[in-house]
Amino acid sequence: MADRAWQGLVTTAVHPDGFLGYVQKVGDRPESSQPVTYDRTSDFGVGAFLLGGTELALLTS
Repeated sequence: MADRAWQGLVTTAVHPDGFLGYVQKVGDRPESSQPVTYDRTSDFGVGAFLLGGTELALLTS
């Protein structure tokens, strides 16, 4: 099931050039950075995405 979720993230949020979209900006309230779109990103989102991929790789090995 986790591999299907990962594939969903990769096919939806990762742009063809490697840019990661659908990342909420930092703010004091979630609504302060709405709407979250395909073109929105932030450094912490990329880091979280990479950590998630690392954990999935550990699960499958």
